Amino acid sequence: MMGKTDLEGTASFTAEEGTYTVHVQKVPEGYAACKDEFEVPQDFGDVKIILNKG
Repeated sequence: MMGKTDLEGTASFTAEEGTYTVHVQKVPEGYAACKDEFEVPQDFGDVKIILNKG
């Protein structure tokens, strides 16, 4: 499970190599909920998720 985002909106996690899916469970006040799933590459590259203002 990823931690909360920092002031820059970045969250990170450490896990064994594998395939992971990211779900956005909470968004900051004023942003639209996000029910999409985001796949994390097996090589653990960066994944950028942009939230829309509500």
